[in-house]
Amino acid sequence: MVLGSVLVVAALALATTLLVVASVTYDKAVQRLARAPIGCTTTLQFDRAGTFTVFVETKGSTGAVSGDCPSIGTTFRHAGDLPQVDVELRDSNDAQVAVDDASGDDYDTDDHVGTSIGTVTVTSPGSYRLTATSTATDVAVAVGKNPATQPSILRAIGVLGGLVLLVGGAIMIAVGLRRRPATAPPPSGGWAPPPIG
Repeated sequence: MVLGSVLVVAALALATTLLVVASVTYDKAVQRLARAPIGCTTTLQFDRAGTFTVFVETKGSTGAVSGDCPSIGTTFRHAGDLPQVDVELRDSNDAQVAVDDASGDDYDTDDHVGTSIGTVTVTSPGSYRLTATSTATDVAVAVGKNPATQPSILRAIGVLGGLVLLVGGAIMIAVGLRRRPATAPPPSGGWAPPPIG
């Protein structure tokens, strides 16, 4: 029973801890996205090859950027439907990198709100130039790994691990209760031996 109780407490602690860590990881992943303003060309540095998601942000701030965009960051918030944004990405040899349509991923934090519009596959690390155009000027483009990926894994581990420990603990407690020896009833009357001592 004691071990079962310990497993139940451990299940709750594990699930709570991993859910908190997932939330923090999610926010940091959103903050790490590279951002580009509308109406200019931003220089992005990719440290590794891979496939990255392109988002349109309707709330956030661009921070300082490099390229021919204004270096002073701006804060923006767009009301209404997601506007059409065209994105062009070129590598250091001026070769265009395809931006494939992709939707269905989004994020929403206190500081940033974004919706996916595509993906880009970078075959080698290096410097790339991203040009974003739109009729809306109160949005921006963000590029990077999907922020929801790692937190989703952590949440799944927390829920599944917590359930396994919880079920295991409940089974041990149930087995412990069934194996408890029955307490003999006190004598109802008659002679009893005198206490020793």
